[in-house]
Amino acid sequence: MGFGSGIIGRERPLIVGNGSAAFRQHTFRQPQPQQVTSLDTKPNSGAGALPAVTVTPIPSDIVMTKIPLKRKWTFWHDKIVANPTPASYTENLKTVAEADTVQGFWSVYNNTAGPEKLGLRCSLHFMHKGVKPLWEDPQNERGGAWNFRIAKASTPVVWRELLMALVGEQFEDNIAPGDEIFGLSVSARWNSDIFQIWNMDSSLKESSTVMDKVTAILANVDSLKDVEIQSPFYKAHKDHEHFNK
Repeated sequence: MGFGSGIIGRERPLIVGNGSAAFRQHTFRQPQPQQVTSLDTKPNSGAGALPAVTVTPIPSDIVMTKIPLKRKWTFWHDKIVANPTPASYTENLKTVAEADTVQGFWSVYNNTAGPEKLGLRCSLHFMHKGVKPLWEDPQNERGGAWNFRIAKASTPVVWRELLMALVGEQFEDNIAPGDEIFGLSVSARWNSDIFQIWNMDSSLKESSTVMDKVTAILANVDSLKDVEIQSPFYKAHKDHEHFNK
C-alpha cells in the first residue's frame, strides 16, 4: 500500500518536553516567512486617516529553528504475507521515514497515510532508530509488548495520541529502572485494531504501569473519553510460537 495519500498540512499540537518534565503544547504549522505588524499611533494628516503601519520581518533563522527530539525515531510499514516465514516477513517490512525533530515528526505524520488507510492485517510501526519491529531483533529479543484493541473508529486518534506520548517521553515514569519503551505498532483488523507498545526487558513488566498511563492519556482527549481499551495483556516476544531465535 502506498503512503502518499495522507492528508497534507493538518494542524497538530507541537510537543516540547525533556524526559518526564511537564509538557507545553503549542500549535505548529509548516514554518513560512512571517512579518510582525505594529501600528504607529501618531495620527496621519487628513480627516479619517488610518494610523501608519510599520512592518518588521522576523529573521528566517528564528522561524526555521529545529526543535530536537530526545531520540531519533523510524516509521515502518509491513503488509500481510500468506504463511509468512521470518525471511518473507522481514522482506515485506519497509522503512517509511525517520524523524529527529518536532518539525520532522509532524512532516512525516502529516504526509503519510495513517492507520485508517491500512489494508487488513497490515501494520504501521514507530520505533527507536536502529530497532526493527521484529521479535528477533537483537535489541528486542529479551523484550515484549503490551497488547490491546481499539474500535476502528477511534484508531486514528489513539495512534496520534500515543505517538505524541512516545516522542514526548511520557512513559518514562511508568517503566522500571533499566527498562525502555522501544516503540508502538498498530495492525488493522475487521472491527477493532491491535495496538502494541514494545519494551526492552520483559522481566521488568511487573514493575510498570504502562497501561495505566495509556488509560490516562486517552481519558484526557475529549473524543476518546468513552473509548474502550479491549483485551489488554502483556506477552514476551520469546513466548510467541513463531519466535525464531
